[in-house]
Amino acid sequence: MATFGELSDVTLLPTGEAAESIRVLDRRGGQEGLALLDAGDRRFRRQPERSRFEFDDSFRLFNLAAGAESGTAVFVDPHQSVPNIAGTDDEPDVITKINLTAFHPGRQIEKEIGKNARATLRLDIGQDELSDSPLEPLFWSIAAGLDLSNTARNKESPNKYRSDFDQAFARRPIEVAGGLAQVRFEVFAHEEKPWWQKIFSALGSSSATSLINALGFPGIVNEAIDVVNEAFDKFDKNTKPLFKSAKMTFALSERARQSYTLGMPGIHIGVLPHGFTLMVPQRHYDLIRKTRPYFLGAYGKLVPGEVSVDEFNAPDYQDPYAEIPYALLKVQSRAAALQAF
Repeated sequence: MATFGELSDVTLLPTGEAAESIRVLDRRGGQEGLALLDAGDRRFRRQPERSRFEFDDSFRLFNLAAGAESGTAVFVDPHQSVPNIAGTDDEPDVITKINLTAFHPGRQIEKEIGKNARATLRLDIGQDELSDSPLEPLFWSIAAGLDLSNTARNKESPNKYRSDFDQAFARRPIEVAGGLAQVRFEVFAHEEKPWWQKIFSALGSSSATSLINALGFPGIVNEAIDVVNEAFDKFDKNTKPLFKSAKMTFALSERARQSYTLGMPGIHIGVLPHGFTLMVPQRHYDLIRKTRPYFLGAYGKLVPGEVSVDEFNAPDYQDPYAEIPYALLKVQSRAAALQAF
């Protein structure tokens, strides 16, 4: 197995005509350049700059927290969440793994994109630049392709779009030194593109039979994130952003929260705790806040808090979340003491 600092294959892909060599070279590996996705001996070229941050499309987190009544839970804003990992000077860091439990693109996809809609998901998480850790910041990056065609036709439920990102990282847990994380989450819906089909079909399962395929880039430096972004930033005017965001800072432990705020009143930091996190675009924030949904795992659906399971199963039930995109993540974290390479 290659060690960090060497040129290494992040994901093993088949050789031959459909092969995509995906390599990341960190700046301690003897070169400053980064090897990119290489399709048919043709280098991907930089696309024109576009604004990544648009407020209405930016993602908002809702963490599942204990409700006021015993045995109940509600989704709350991360600034209202309390870390469930303490963190100490002996174990100041956090290791975590993230699963995509369900993804719902919204029913407008077929109208806006077409029956063969696809999506590209990007998730970056790593050590925030404001972390008090002396370790060099590293990032874990996911690029996933989703086949939305069946969902657009109401033939697939959101829980079919599940993915254990830990597998994409070859079971290497996400390491957040100091417990203060920087997170970026984006999903773009689009028509199927030749580059999209070639990359994600090369993972070993055809997009016709697999609804989601993910590439993992574990333990890469910040400069390499820009390379991954450039490789997958190939969208045109027909692309619809479902989630689109700037980088956001979250505390994964109480120690990280105190380090960020210095214990000062009036200074708050969002928390990404061990548990479940719901992501929705900012434009739908009020809907989630007012309806206080819960999640039915068997169906992969959000249900308003005041709606019973029997009412949900009634033939005349109208889903208030049918038109909106949302994603449910399972975050499993624990305190750790990371070592420098």
